[in-house]
Amino acid sequence: MRAAVVFVILLMMAFANAATITWQNNTEDGLWGTPENWSGGLVPTEVDTAVLPYIEDSDGRVTLDSDFEVSSFQLQGLGTILDGLNTYKLILKGRGMVGGNVKTEGTVLADLLLMNDGELTSPSNWDSRIDVFGDVTDNGDGYNITFGGSHNNKTSIGGLIDVGGELYVQSLDVKLGDRFVDEDETVYEGGAITNAAGVYMDCRFAYADQHNSQFIIDNSVVADNDRIRGDVKLGTVRNGGRFTLKGNSETNVVERVKAFDIRSGVMVLDIAGENAANKTDLVFEGYERANGTSATLTYSKSGRLIIENAQNHNGIWVPWMLHGGHYVKVDDSGAIVQTVNADYETPASTGNDASEIYRFADTDLELTENTEVYGLLWDRSSAQTLNLGENDLTIGCGTLLITGNGDKTITSSGGSLVFGGEDIILFVNGNGKAEIGVPIAWNKPSGSTVEYPSVVFPNVAKNDGVHFTGKDLIGDYGSFHAYTYDNNSLRSLYFGGPSDRRFHGDITGVMAIEKTGTGTLELYGESLARKVSLFIREGIVKIGNINAPRPEVYEGGACEVLEGIAIPSTRTPTMKPGGMIMGDGTVRSNFTLDDDVKLSGGSAGKVGTLTLCVDNGAKLTLKDGNTLSVKIDAGEKNAAVNSLVKVGQKIVFPKDTPITFKVDVTDLSEGTALVKDKVFTVMEWDSLDNFDEELVTFEITTSEPWRVGISNATVDFDTVAKKMMLSGIELSGRGSAIIVR
Repeated sequence: MRAAVVFVILLMMAFANAATITWQNNTEDGLWGTPENWSGGLVPTEVDTAVLPYIEDSDGRVTLDSDFEVSSFQLQGLGTILDGLNTYKLILKGRGMVGGNVKTEGTVLADLLLMNDGELTSPSNWDSRIDVFGDVTDNGDGYNITFGGSHNNKTSIGGLIDVGGELYVQSLDVKLGDRFVDEDETVYEGGAITNAAGVYMDCRFAYADQHNSQFIIDNSVVADNDRIRGDVKLGTVRNGGRFTLKGNSETNVVERVKAFDIRSGVMVLDIAGENAANKTDLVFEGYERANGTSATLTYSKSGRLIIENAQNHNGIWVPWMLHGGHYVKVDDSGAIVQTVNADYETPASTGNDASEIYRFADTDLELTENTEVYGLLWDRSSAQTLNLGENDLTIGCGTLLITGNGDKTITSSGGSLVFGGEDIILFVNGNGKAEIGVPIAWNKPSGSTVEYPSVVFPNVAKNDGVHFTGKDLIGDYGSFHAYTYDNNSLRSLYFGGPSDRRFHGDITGVMAIEKTGTGTLELYGESLARKVSLFIREGIVKIGNINAPRPEVYEGGACEVLEGIAIPSTRTPTMKPGGMIMGDGTVRSNFTLDDDVKLSGGSAGKVGTLTLCVDNGAKLTLKDGNTLSVKIDAGEKNAAVNSLVKVGQKIVFPKDTPITFKVDVTDLSEGTALVKDKVFTVMEWDSLDNFDEELVTFEITTSEPWRVGISNATVDFDTVAKKMMLSGIELSGRGSAIIVR
């Protein structure tokens, strides 16, 4: 069984006479150039889509008998083969696509000429696979290839990929190096990449798939020490992925690569030897790495990772590469390997060395002086507590490793946990909870040019999560990456404490974030993650990017949409009972409020306008107990100004159901705003649905009865002017009123 191949060329062109022409093999000669073999009796041209389905009672082979140009090429058959190796080319100029959510199997033995950026993909079926044993070239034009498909089992490359752009791996597996035996026992084998700028992992799988995109340099069938030729880099973008080098059971394999290039996410490097007798070396001449990234190393049998000229510093190679929850080092052979217990010192209450790495294996440790260590590993399968007292603990390399079962707790009576690297990297696994209940701070390394530290969680497997409950003395961060998927569940990162945190960079990975405690969590970067569950349970999360994660807002929590941000339908907040939506930005599409949800224009201490439902046909759906929070402040010459909620399209009330709509009034002016005879417009809309004045009760309330008088306050819900107006407010007195108009 061989997989279907679909080669998709992305080209922004439109042809008025384009047609989809399907292979029928009516003459049974199997030749592409025979018109009678195609639907309509026409051979596909450069404006057409050529579809090769499986033909029953046929050998499934379509043979090129000349060079042909098509806009799109769809190979949808079971066992279909496109032939013409080393003879003719199929020239791909336009866009192609896979034929449905079905299993497809096939092989390309023809050479493919790219005329634009392209994509190799197959259907959403785990049994589908792609075999490409012809050569793929772009004639030096520098195009890119994306290996796509949401569930394709494998893309096998047995020919030469000679494309000058970048290759992106988004599918399950791309295997470079394979063997294909034809029905006539012809053997095709090989697989290499040359001239490309790089091969980049770009995993896009949904988090529940538990899969990672993987690029395999496979020598298990045919050994080749030069599958990556020239100055091709191996790297990651967005969420990253896995690179695997497989060895050979009969001969040594030494694959030399220009560099690895970690642009985003986590790169997993796996060197899988076949046996102990034959070495399997992956050798990089150097590396490039962006801040906020990390790498994880695994190796087996004779597998070795070698970075030329790598040297240890304070007992480890670099703090951003890990192996199994340990730091890594350069051994005597030049290989990068996991550190072992003998490489670590045992921490004490006093007298620790800033140039050493330490292994904390006791149940308790209390510091009696300010302490700096280069690295720290927690390693015990039961509960542990580290008490800083009034002393600061500095992790010089910036990477903290917490492993083992049981609760792991850092506490203090004033001392801070200080990270001394450009990035803050935390590896946390084992059952129980990890709690960092101390202030955290950052000591920017000497000579560093980064503005903020980025945060990386290469792995979080604590079933009760990681809790930050101390004060955050850092405040501003760069990017954020976390992988918290473990045992079919997302483990949570709890951002609590009385602090404001601002992430200015992108968010990648797979994670659950819980906003707890007072203070704010501000998100200004784009979420490129496979999955982010963002729960706002306490405090405020400020949305400063239209592609920030979609939040769920619970009672006690608030989501603030910042000015200039217009949240699209794919990121619309989910409002749970009692949650609040606020801000000066816009929620564009349909917006449904649960019971007791609060609406407020502006921020916590400032009046402003929140805009909802501006997209064509968008609706704001109300439920019982919804509250419009109205803030009053003093403007120019103490003239009263107020917050406003504007609904660009329709407000929908529950049909034939009585509800209470609350208007809660607060004063930001400390009594200085001139409110006498003032009529406040507090809500506007374009149209209403199901509104019945007999069924809607407007209740005016205040949480500041010592300052805001509402005994004479009224609400005017004007269906003609399309406004809700509030009047009769006084900045003194007490009382409550229920007014229906």
